[in-house]
Amino acid sequence: MSKQPKALRLADELEVRGFLGTTASNAAHELRRLHEMNHELLEALELAYKWLGEYVFQMRAYAVSDTAQRDHDVILAAIAKATGEKA
Repeated sequence: MSKQPKALRLADELEVRGFLGTTASNAAHELRRLHEMNHELLEALELAYKWLGEYVFQMRAYAVSDTAQRDHDVILAAIAKATGEKA
């Protein structure tokens, strides 16, 4: 099983079949662009999760707001969905 993301495999397949200069070529380009954007957004989510997690951990001695805890959980769920892992 390939470790290459599905979007990139599909983009390669579109180009291997010789559809260059067509709608398929445009679709391959768009799949690669969206894959890169998703990668950047996932990195941002992971940074937000780390930062908010440290805040929540430090605030345990005080009163962690329900909003901060919920935001932390929402970010974790989004990361899990993007990576195909369980939260």
